[in-house]
Amino acid sequence: MKSLLLVFCLVLFTWSVPVQAARLCSAPPDTVAGEARLTALFARGICEQVALESRHQDFTVLTQEQGMALLQDMLSAVVMRDSSEFKAFVSHAPDATAAVQRVSIQAVLRLASACPAASKLLVKMGIQMTSMDTTLTTAQQQAVNISALDICKQLAVADVAQPLSQRPAAERIVLYHEAVQRMLHSQHSALTAAFGDAVLTNAQLENKLWLNIDRLMFDQCPAVTGIIRVDLGIERMRVQEAATAHSQTALQPVAAPSPRPPKSKPAPHR
Repeated sequence: MKSLLLVFCLVLFTWSVPVQAARLCSAPPDTVAGEARLTALFARGICEQVALESRHQDFTVLTQEQGMALLQDMLSAVVMRDSSEFKAFVSHAPDATAAVQRVSIQAVLRLASACPAASKLLVKMGIQMTSMDTTLTTAQQQAVNISALDICKQLAVADVAQPLSQRPAAERIVLYHEAVQRMLHSQHSALTAAFGDAVLTNAQLENKLWLNIDRLMFDQCPAVTGIIRVDLGIERMRVQEAATAHSQTALQPVAAPSPRPPKSKPAPHR
């Protein structure tokens, strides 16, 4: 259980989460029956735990690791409190780990708007709340809006063909990347005209572009964006875990072979 509770924090650290992200949690479709209800229970329970902890704990003095540990403890308490509903939900999930990850992430995202008392803790954990650079020129705003709408429309077409919530996560990720590539092809001239030729090679400009596209996608297609955000976060976390495991294996010293006993000299022939 501990690994399931910790994993949502690791996923969140891989993303800058705008405050608008809370909107995705208001009405996401159930990937597993009861997911929306359990998300609401988790969010309310964590908020209640935050209120209790804030009476004797100053969140602003916590380190990031302490903040993550505290939030993990809060979620543990919520799971124990709603254990019967949690167990029932997990028993119906084809992939229990992925289902718990989605619910946990969506519950924490909901805190951004539904639980003001949690804002200091979320900021301490490194979750972006207010410092996103949204200062765009008129041309940049127009280019970003068209780009976000382009991706949303492509994903909406795919969703009509077969609901994204009923597809495997790997398939949704492929659909998203394909939509992004088609958008970049069709909007390349507009993006470079608005942001400059370096927009896809300069890390700062590129980060600004994608954060704002992501922000507008939450406005234009929040349910689809929410599902894919979680998919990408979990996938990135798995890649990072695999890379960490590989590096740790590579760094382990190779054990020296056990010395073999010296061969006995053959007895001289008589």
